Amino acid sequence: MSYLSDIQHGPNLIASQYAELQFNLHMLNKMNKFQSGAYANLVNTSLYEKEVNVKMPYLVVGYQYQIGNNMKLGTFANFAVDSISRNSKYSKDDEAIGIGFNASYKWGASTIALLTNIIRHNQSFTANQSEIFTVYPPTARYHLYSGNVTFKADYAYQTTAALSLTPGLTYQYNYTQGKEVETNYPGADFTSPSLKTQSVGLNLLTQYQQNGWTIGLDLGAAYFKLRSGETNEFGKLGYYQSIDLSDTSSTVQADRKVYYVQSKDRTYRKNLSEYKLYANLDFSKKLNDKVNVETMIGYTHYTKTKLHGVNWGVKFSYLF
Repeated sequence: MSYLSDIQHGPNLIASQYAELQFNLHMLNKMNKFQSGAYANLVNTSLYEKEVNVKMPYLVVGYQYQIGNNMKLGTFANFAVDSISRNSKYSKDDEAIGIGFNASYKWGASTIALLTNIIRHNQSFTANQSEIFTVYPPTARYHLYSGNVTFKADYAYQTTAALSLTPGLTYQYNYTQGKEVETNYPGADFTSPSLKTQSVGLNLLTQYQQNGWTIGLDLGAAYFKLRSGETNEFGKLGYYQSIDLSDTSSTVQADRKVYYVQSKDRTYRKNLSEYKLYANLDFSKKLNDKVNVETMIGYTHYTKTKLHGVNWGVKFSYLF
């Protein structure tokens, strides 16, 4: 059994929260380089491991206003239709909508920035029929609410007129709370999952600017600390099945075997420490005084859970 599958709340919630944190850090980095104007941003984060497959594309629309030469304030809305699957045993569709705020202040070569984002997830769960051995696949719906805070401080060294080096320090916090809505599986017993994640990271951004083009290489590492709720039994697949396998009552027919999605008696890890390594490559082109286009591609690897994947993004902005 892998390290990831032995964690309470399991691969699905862990991986989706990692992807959400990556999205928030990406947004903060983009806002630090942006001035006043409106923008649309498409960001996709993918994470894979033998236990889980997460695809999380976000569409973001927002506005940022620069006050004087030092302060920026902004707000944005984000939408996502995600997919989460695990070893063909089940799949989950996730519709997410959120609203966020960002602020930054710059003095000299130093910048401090803050981004907050509140997201509501509507998730549907379907177990694979061949794995569960039931007449129909059990399904469930539940909500997840997550609050995110990302803080970053950096200092830019202008080595030449075109080249700059910017080391940075990042702190991230995410708290996710779930609520069961409904299930078509008789006797299924839900509880509300909760998961808290804190992260501290270091990065080095190298940028080269010439003739309206900007190329940036961002290399970073981060330490994560996760803690699940004390009383939850959310488990690997989203809920546990509390019906006795030997029960032949009208609730569970004798000709339909009931598969334990998770045993109530099993002990899962409640704490997880994690390390993340990543590299992102950015390209941006200033088309004229008002319009700017940016693209990004990157790779992320989590050392303990072995989650890894490619990220990419496209951003269009119009300066006022």
